[in-house]
Amino acid sequence: MALKRGKAFFLNTVLLTGVSIALRTVGLVFHVYLSNRIGAGGMGLLYLIFSVSGFAATFAISGSRFAVTRLVSEKVGVGDWDGARRSVRAASVYAALFGLAGTAVLFFSAGFIGCRLVGDPRSVLSLKLLSLSLPFLSVGSV
Repeated sequence: MALKRGKAFFLNTVLLTGVSIALRTVGLVFHVYLSNRIGAGGMGLLYLIFSVSGFAATFAISGSRFAVTRLVSEKVGVGDWDGARRSVRAASVYAALFGLAGTAVLFFSAGFIGCRLVGDPRSVLSLKLLSLSLPFLSVGSV
């Protein structure tokens, strides 16, 4: 039994390593392609926009994934399945509210963030479009 388990562990390790290397290679090729298409300035702008959207996503998600995991596991641990369902519903509402709040803040402050903080007015439309994804991102994290 131990030999089979060790062999399966080794094969899974090789498989995960191969997939990880393949994904990194695809990512590298895509970055080279994108850099050739939009140039160094475009890449810099893209990463600045991703930094802002990452911060907004952190606000929108605001720990709801960890909170719902803890609440549901506590309820399931004592056999309270209705309580677990209520916890998921409550966390979904909480996540939706924070996602909508994040959307509103990022959407209406995109002009200030894009022009003043990022320093490029071309980023304003991108930030507004990214803001619309925050409610889906936050509820999807529950």
